[in-house]
Amino acid sequence: MKYKLIAEYYEKDITDLLFNPDLPGTAGGATPPFTNVANIQNQGVDANVTYYGNVNSEFDYTFTVNFTSYKNEIVKITDDIEWFGVDSRRWSEDIVRNEVGQSVSSFYGYKILQILNQSRRN
Repeated sequence: MKYKLIAEYYEKDITDLLFNPDLPGTAGGATPPFTNVANIQNQGVDANVTYYGNVNSEFDYTFTVNFTSYKNEIVKITDDIEWFGVDSRRWSEDIVRNEVGQSVSSFYGYKILQILNQSRRN
């Protein structure tokens, strides 16, 4: 019997994330320029344990278990904007937002406490 353990930790800081924000309607149909808008931090852990065994001299087997944890967070956005998002074109508001303290491209919406069913059965 033989075991093998591999574990990795990583952390990466990304500065000056490029994004092309929407231009106001008065700008016409011009393509907005890319600007530096945010700093992001990525952290993660990858680990796996492998077990090598054999039943007899002719039959070997390997069993592996993987574990992965990943987190990213926006740590800073430029001073002139609170958040930036992806225009969904189907909704009145952006449903994907990027703001400080949240993960990149987080879904934005309202929490639902309860759905009331008004139909009655006799």
